[in-house]
Amino acid sequence: MAFSEFQTKKLSFAFNKYDVSNDGVLTLSDFEEIAQKVAQKLGINSGSPDHDKIMAAYRAIWDGYFKPADVDGNNKVVLEEYIKACERFIESPSARKMGTNLNKRLYDAIDLDGNGSIDKKEFIVFLTTIGSSETDAKIAFSHLDTDKNGFISREEFVQNLYDYHTTQDTQSPANWFYGSMG
Repeated sequence: MAFSEFQTKKLSFAFNKYDVSNDGVLTLSDFEEIAQKVAQKLGINSGSPDHDKIMAAYRAIWDGYFKPADVDGNNKVVLEEYIKACERFIESPSARKMGTNLNKRLYDAIDLDGNGSIDKKEFIVFLTTIGSSETDAKIAFSHLDTDKNGFISREEFVQNLYDYHTTQDTQSPANWFYGSMG
C-alpha cells in the first residue's frame, strides 16, 4: 500500500515537527530536546520526578513510534524510512490495536498533570514546543476536542492520531493533530 499524496504530506508535516534540529533526520536527541523544552515551559526543574516523567514519556515516543522505522540500525530515521514504516504499520491486521497502545504513550506525555485528560493548556504546550504558534494550537485543540467538552479524552486522542495517519478525508478533524499544514 502506498499512501496518497495527501497522507504523505501529513506524514512529512508530522516528521518535520519532531525534527527540532532541522537536519532531516530524527534521533532520540530530538525527542529529549522536546522533553526539555516542555519541562522548561512548565517551570519543571531537571532531576525532579515530573521532569523524569516527561523525559521518559518522550523517550517512549521515540522507542514506540520512530525507532522501529530505523531499518538500517543507525539510530537515525529519515523521512523515507518513516513513511515506509507507517505504510507497513497500517497494512498490519493489528494496526488499530497496536496504534491504540502506542498512542497512549503520547497521550500520557501530553497529559502533563496526569489527570487523564488533555486540556487546552497542555495541548498548547505540546504543539508550541514542536513549532506551532499558540493561535494555531488553540485552533487545532478546538478541532480535536470533538465532543466540545473542553478536554481531549484518551478516546478522542487515540482516534484522531490514528486517523491522522490513515484518513484521506481532507475535512477530518484529525488532520489538525499537529496544527495547520498551512
